[in-house]
Amino acid sequence: MTPYGRRLSLLLVLLVITPLTYVPPVHAAGTVSISPSSVPLANTGDTFILTVRVDNILRMNGWDVMVQTNSTVITATSVSIDTSTLGSTSELQQCINGNLIIGNKCSPGDGPGVVHSSAASLGVRSNVNGPLFTITYSVLNGAYPYSYVHLPVESQEVVITDGTNATVTVATTDGAYGSQTPSPDFTINPVPGASAVVQGKSLNTTFILTGNNGIADTVALDASSDPSGLSFTWNDSTPVVVEGASVAVMLTIITSGSTPTTQYTIKVTGTPTMSRYHTVRLPITVQPPGDYILTVSPSQLLIHAGDTGQTTVIISSERGFSDTIKLGVRSDAVGVSVSLNTTTITLHPGGSVGANLIVNTPPANITFLYTLYVSANATHYQLSQVRDLYIKPPVPDIGFSVSSLKLTLKPGDSAALYVRLTSNDYFKGFSYLVATSISGVKLSYSNSTIPLSYYNETFSGIHWVTAGNSTLFLSTDASIPTGEHSLVLAVLSGSLSHSLTVTITISPSQSGTTGSSASARTPVQKLILGLQPVAYFGIIGVLATMLGVAAVLELRRPRSSGRRAFLEDSQPALYNPSKSAEDSPEGKPEEKKE
Repeated sequence: MTPYGRRLSLLLVLLVITPLTYVPPVHAAGTVSISPSSVPLANTGDTFILTVRVDNILRMNGWDVMVQTNSTVITATSVSIDTSTLGSTSELQQCINGNLIIGNKCSPGDGPGVVHSSAASLGVRSNVNGPLFTITYSVLNGAYPYSYVHLPVESQEVVITDGTNATVTVATTDGAYGSQTPSPDFTINPVPGASAVVQGKSLNTTFILTGNNGIADTVALDASSDPSGLSFTWNDSTPVVVEGASVAVMLTIITSGSTPTTQYTIKVTGTPTMSRYHTVRLPITVQPPGDYILTVSPSQLLIHAGDTGQTTVIISSERGFSDTIKLGVRSDAVGVSVSLNTTTITLHPGGSVGANLIVNTPPANITFLYTLYVSANATHYQLSQVRDLYIKPPVPDIGFSVSSLKLTLKPGDSAALYVRLTSNDYFKGFSYLVATSISGVKLSYSNSTIPLSYYNETFSGIHWVTAGNSTLFLSTDASIPTGEHSLVLAVLSGSLSHSLTVTITISPSQSGTTGSSASARTPVQKLILGLQPVAYFGIIGVLATMLGVAAVLELRRPRSSGRRAFLEDSQPALYNPSKSAEDSPEGKPEEKKE
């Protein structure tokens, strides 16, 4: 129960013995004020009296009021109840400057410069106007020109009861001692944040103090809880507040494993040296033990430069924990972009919820390692977790390809295969090309060693390239057996190796066929007397024609010439084609010497 609740209960105890007709709760507006509103400046040691009064209260049977002043300027010496307003009145509590005069104990807000009076009447009065009590003050410092006289209604330190279980809404009017110049002042406000803490854990709450009216003072901060059971520490319990500036302080609310799990009201009071104090309250709930687990799976992504990868962010409930969890990703790397398919997860007791995280890497000429920070923050608890996600390229590798994986050859044929090597994922090193031997096949690389790197450069006479080519020349023997043969090509570099298998099919050769290229072969025809068939039969045709012509001429010549004449006449045409036209068979035959 809050201090206000306990004081209200005390006020209502007196009503039990008074039979009343029920009247619905009334929240009529009224005023509580200091009279007179201003007291002239006096000398040190002088005394004066201020009255706390009410006006326009429709129904009233008690009060619980605090009055604050600057304890270094004036101090209260006594309090006197005025029974003319409510009649017979019992005083329940009286504290002056934190000293208990009447009652069981002073409240947390009591202290230097504070008068606290709480009282109740036996009956309910209507349309109440008049004094409640008077305070006698003594001047401590006549040289100081001013002290506020403040009724802190904003912090629920001014309570008027109406005879039912309700309070009356009132306005307040402060008073002043000395000059009417506005007194130095400040405000104190909590920064909105978590409103719950898990049993056994701590909660940090920030408060902002802002100075007004020329204040330049140290403010003493104090915290308490209702009910008790919480502990508190400040990172700065006495900040200096000046006009026009704000200062942030942090209050740590500490629970233990035995702290009762219930709702608490935290009361924070800031008391400056030379001006009035201010109080704020905020509710805090202590929950049973529970937590959540943040997992990133996988926690390392192997992504090529300029490529995309994906991982899963998983939130799991422990010991019945439930809350709304906010997800976030932070990266210090330039050019890396991330996206979550959801940034808000509702976690139920015993449940587990996942979100997809997509990562895009920028192009990069050199190897890289990026670190992403995945966070999960509870909405109503001061619980947060962070996990690291590492992004780097895959293991450096060699790209290995060949122009064809199948060849068809005949015995004696030749062919060429084109091999290409590339540096993948920032590989750098010498790469060596090798091949298995096949009986009847001769192999030769145009370049069996290629220096590969992830950028082109020439260093110490070595030309490093991002991609290199080589040609593998093959030739088959005439005696190679037909069928399929497997040729294994490989690239080696240290412990790294890759291989490809080329299938070579040897088909039977035709009779008389010579070797040819695998890339372009013309069918070979059978030769006749060393000549192509077309040439051979062409010559035969010409000779046949010439013999036919000679036979016709022979039939037209006289028969007396005889066989020898015929032969002599026809000999130049057959054996001397280089002679001139006049020596042709139509001209005069050359006479031969016997």
